[in-house]
Amino acid sequence: MRARTSLAAVGVAAALTLTLAGCFTPSPASPTTDESAPPSADDSATDESAPPALTVDPATGELLTGTGYSVNAPEGWTVPSDAPTQADVFAVASPDADGFYNTVNVLIAPTIGDSAETEEIRGVAYLESTGATDVQVRPRVAVAGVESVHISAKRTSSNGVAFWTEQYVVTANDLDYTVTFAFSETTPQEDREAVAESVLASWAWVA
Repeated sequence: MRARTSLAAVGVAAALTLTLAGCFTPSPASPTTDESAPPSADDSATDESAPPALTVDPATGELLTGTGYSVNAPEGWTVPSDAPTQADVFAVASPDADGFYNTVNVLIAPTIGDSAETEEIRGVAYLESTGATDVQVRPRVAVAGVESVHISAKRTSSNGVAFWTEQYVVTANDLDYTVTFAFSETTPQEDREAVAESVLASWAWVA
């Protein structure tokens, strides 16, 4: 059952993650690949270079069903009744002690075939060009067997609210799945990654 939380109440932090999530990819478009085909990792990821699988416990919250995949939100996070239509999936937490609403969303777009290294370079350049600070390329992770780049950045909303984003790009079946988490400015890196990785550990490909 969807929560009655309104995005008007969630505020700019939730909405802004949608614009941030496109930093590595073209504008979201409808997938054109055969969704019944099992996803395959980018050819640049080999057995020798692929990062290890996530070892954290998977998230056990609400099941979010996207285009060709499913993923669990953290416990207690919900899908707003007016979740943005641009997002393939979207979930939001209750406000934290700072009054900030942590969010996660996934956008999908056709991949342009960049290597992981190029995606990282482009991602950093894009984020810095839009005013992000403390932009860092973080260790890559394996999401359901597929290598994902990870970039962390600090952003400031139009009304002066600072927050962190943790962005991951999973490339499979000629699509880029850009997963963006937004967290309060006071949330430590370790805690942000723990939440994000628990969600990613629950990722499953579906026909």
